[in-house]
Amino acid sequence: MLSAAVVCMSSQLAAMDVFKLRVVLSTHNVKKVVFDQKPASLQDLYQQLQAKVEGMPNEFVLMYEDKDFDNSLVSVTDIDELQNCMSVTILTTGELTESVLAAELIPSCSTTTNLRCSTGWPDPFQMPDFDFMIERQLQQADASFVLTWALKRDILHKLAHTMYAFKAYSSDAEVESVAKALVAKYPCLYEKGTSGGWAGWKNSLKFKMGNFRTSLSKIGCAEVKVNTGKRSKHSSVQLPPAARHKKA
Repeated sequence: MLSAAVVCMSSQLAAMDVFKLRVVLSTHNVKKVVFDQKPASLQDLYQQLQAKVEGMPNEFVLMYEDKDFDNSLVSVTDIDELQNCMSVTILTTGELTESVLAAELIPSCSTTTNLRCSTGWPDPFQMPDFDFMIERQLQQADASFVLTWALKRDILHKLAHTMYAFKAYSSDAEVESVAKALVAKYPCLYEKGTSGGWAGWKNSLKFKMGNFRTSLSKIGCAEVKVNTGKRSKHSSVQLPPAARHKKA
């Protein structure tokens, strides 16, 4: 009986040493990672994540939801900031995620003709179909819904791809029409305290499209590369200042 109790106690102690993290790679790619014990340092954690998690990028930063700031994402700077069974989000450094999205358009970017899928901006703007996991979250959202960083990132990725298919350089009114359409279709994304509940989405879409065009320029898309101007390190096109126009 005594030996059985000792074995049971040892098992319980071993279980207490196990360290678990919920690792969010994207909206539809969330993994449970179990460590024999809590990593001794951030470097140790990063190395173990690379070994344990399939699809981990080579360069990334780790973010956690800080309760002091309404669960906003904050960079992990010390291993002690992480607690057992905590959720962490993987954010690629640089513009890796943008480049991956932009790479889908490489065939279209190889020519300066017939790039658009439509001759004009749709009015009203129709929301694209998001992937199953995103649609499920948005359609089942209730009053307690909290928009995560990963979900917002994936929504903006899809919208940027859709907007570019119509126009490389959307006007202020056109970007606004997308933001309005998004909030109208998914009321859970309404932003309290902003103009119409969509002003924040409008600003995010502007930044997203700017980053998206930068990524397209880096991979050689002539349609946007020509507008980077002679001072850009990504452009070999030598243009006078007057020629730096924002036209597709």
